[in-house]
Amino acid sequence: NRGSGFSSEPEGPLSIDELADDVAAVITDLDRGPALVVGLSMGGMIAQRLALEHSDMVRGLILAATTCGGRLGELPSPKTLARLLHCCLIRGHIRELIFHERTIRERPELVSEFERLVDEDDRSALGGLAQIMAAATHSAGEELWRITCPTEIVAGDEDLLIPTINSTFLSKRIPGAELTIVPDAGHGFPVEYPEVLPRLIHRLYQRCA
Repeated sequence: NRGSGFSSEPEGPLSIDELADDVAAVITDLDRGPALVVGLSMGGMIAQRLALEHSDMVRGLILAATTCGGRLGELPSPKTLARLLHCCLIRGHIRELIFHERTIRERPELVSEFERLVDEDDRSALGGLAQIMAAATHSAGEELWRITCPTEIVAGDEDLLIPTINSTFLSKRIPGAELTIVPDAGHGFPVEYPEVLPRLIHRLYQRCA
């Protein structure tokens, strides 16, 4: 996304619509569509908007640990929101927001490696804030019925950042969507259980065949 890694810093507020248009531009430039699209967290918000506004570019969809946002989305607790904002603006460890307590306790080396990679991210405070604002204004709940491509929904059972109930809601609103809840997992379930997403991608590919 703009403002992450080596991309340019946004000049002002961002929207999920703009970020979805960015993805559409990449798919068009590569001439590789329609694509199997996997979106995690805010990436899942972008993937929803991509499927809604550029449906011809999306062959199948995986929405991981994400929300429809708006009045129909379930927000994290105020404590979690405050911690997230602090981490984006000032930096700081986010292990409690990302990982299940069991992972933190039993796999400290995994958690430490993740935090090392986060610390190396060149994202600016302005870029982080712009992305938070984009996510905060995302709202697709009333439009989910328009997503008609094969869709897989997946989340950890104890996600603090995006409560798991949001994935249940998505699965009920998107026609034909399949729901997978990963036990003993947090928002970072793809790191905790790296076999989950590849398995769902394979299943989605078979559904799209």
